Amino acid sequence: MMVGASVVEVPVPNGTLMAGFAARDEPSAGVNDPLTVRALVIEDACWITVDVCGLDEATCRSIIDGTRSPFGRVVLSATHTHSGPGAMPARLRGCSAEVLTAICRAATRACSQATQNRRLCPVAYAALSNIGVARNRRHPEIQGSDREAKMIGRLAPQVEGLIIASSRLPERSLVTIAQRQPTVLINRDIAGIARVLISASDALIEGIDHFVRAGHSRIAYVGGPPRSWSDGQRHGSVVRALANHGLEGLFFQAPTGTHADGLTMSDDVLESGATAVVAFDDVIAHGLVSGFRARGLQIPDDICILGCDDTLAVTTYPPLSSVSLDLSKAARQAVETLRATGDREVIEQRIELEGTLVLRGTTG
Repeated sequence: MMVGASVVEVPVPNGTLMAGFAARDEPSAGVNDPLTVRALVIEDACWITVDVCGLDEATCRSIIDGTRSPFGRVVLSATHTHSGPGAMPARLRGCSAEVLTAICRAATRACSQATQNRRLCPVAYAALSNIGVARNRRHPEIQGSDREAKMIGRLAPQVEGLIIASSRLPERSLVTIAQRQPTVLINRDIAGIARVLISASDALIEGIDHFVRAGHSRIAYVGGPPRSWSDGQRHGSVVRALANHGLEGLFFQAPTGTHADGLTMSDDVLESGATAVVAFDDVIAHGLVSGFRARGLQIPDDICILGCDDTLAVTTYPPLSSVSLDLSKAARQAVETLRATGDREVIEQRIELEGTLVLRGTTG
């Protein structure tokens, strides 16, 4: 099939109204990641997706009308980011007419570029859900390795190789998959399979050192899903860092790794006497922050907290200290490792990428 793709950045001036959180009163102060419009053209169909929380009917119609020819079908979607500008007049805190016009122009340009970039290539598709990039906070019970196994089973016959991220499958299942098909794992450390590991070890040790220098001796770790490789790695790093200072930690487990888990566990953490907390990721950290503030605590004056992943830092108050992990670099490395094999079996490699400690307002 003839397939082409394109990415067009949209400039967003400082002072632009933001969407996604009802409590957000301030306009934008800068750009962390660029706002983009992406287009994927397959034969005579064009799929456009925009980095905004939502798009209203009139804007959708304007974009579709402007890009319809020569396409028989145009599909338009929003990424639903909660860290982007408003793009719905009179809804979601309003929007900037300047940004909205720029989005419409970028969509037309992206479609045009994607059409020019088309080339002949095989196409496969699969329906995926809850692969670890995001969590269903309302229905955490639908997560699980059974669903993951079914999705891999549907996808495998349609592709030449697999990249499996943050898998919860048993080790023997992943070994069997890798024996059948070229496979690279992200954040799952299994000997005999090529894998890219995003390590938070050095940064977490640095974070514990920061807490100890600030006078903290009762330090808690709130872990994530028990079958997560990342949780085992982060738990071990915290244990080693505390041992370096002659300290024993206070340990808790968030069973589903949701914001609700963090909110619920904030009471247990406070009752333990902890004055500083390391959370498995920013989602749990955000829940803890919400729980602490609901109980009248001031952060970081009464209790300090460090997240991990650096995905929600700019959406919390105070801004969340976290460990920044280069997920894009890990994905690129996994793709390069898989593509380098050609028709050959993937050579076992263990590639480890270190995170970086970023101290902000929750650690003092």
